[in-house]
Amino acid sequence: MHSFQHFQNQSSQQSPTSGFPNEGLSLSVVLEYAGTAKKQSFEALCRIRPLVKTYRDKVEETSQAMTEAGSKLGEEIPAAYTAALPLVKESFAVHLSALEEWMSAFAEKNESQSEKALATVQSSGEQLKSALNRLTLRE
Repeated sequence: MHSFQHFQNQSSQQSPTSGFPNEGLSLSVVLEYAGTAKKQSFEALCRIRPLVKTYRDKVEETSQAMTEAGSKLGEEIPAAYTAALPLVKESFAVHLSALEEWMSAFAEKNESQSEKALATVQSSGEQLKSALNRLTLRE
């Protein structure tokens, strides 16, 4: 059975849509850049928007790859995996929405909205990670 890393690698093999490399890009990397930029100024934090967009695009590609693979595998998917899949799909949607909210705060240069959105991004990222970990459990 394919793991999340397989789907993540599959999506990162596609050509990136911006100047940031997809390989090795993760939420922790984005948050590290955000922490460093935030120490400088809110304007510096807003300049990481292209990085957040690249990460968001990678998350969306991974979500789509998982959905497509699930459709292709059909009945070959174990029951435990199938049961966990709706939570994973929902977690992807919530995380993508949080990333959109964060990028919107950057575009509007709204610092308080950015703080709230960052907290939501971190929380939804942890929820997504937890949901994905359920997919790797064996029956």
